[in-house]
Amino acid sequence: MSAGDPATLAKYVLTKRLMDVQSVVRLCIDGRHPDIDIPEHLWERADVELYIGRGTRPRIQNLYIHPIVGITGTLRMQSTPYHCVLPWAAIYGIGSHMWWGEIPECQRAKYDLPRSAMVGSAPAPNPFRVVPNEGGPNHAA
Repeated sequence: MSAGDPATLAKYVLTKRLMDVQSVVRLCIDGRHPDIDIPEHLWERADVELYIGRGTRPRIQNLYIHPIVGITGTLRMQSTPYHCVLPWAAIYGIGSHMWWGEIPECQRAKYDLPRSAMVGSAPAPNPFRVVPNEGGPNHAA
């Protein structure tokens, strides 16, 4: 997906809109996407659900929603903080924690839905997974 892609723009607009009216926004992401940065235990999952917003505890102080890059911020995973990078291409579901997005184009079964999530099969391993360089925000010095 590119910056001018209608799917990217729709995901961005819906996320910002939900952030304005909801305290928590649910994201359904494909953890196998090569550009995503999430904890290693989620890398092979096509059905990762993450929650962002002002109502999360603890609050995400560095949450940033960018129209081109995607969503970044330090989330707590298994009680450990992890700086996540979620490109729009890896996000295939956006909604509140109670329901999926009210705009039909952004509902769960639409954008970039991984094949394994559609057919219920186990995800294939991602041979292109890039391990972040040591010294980055998720590696101790």
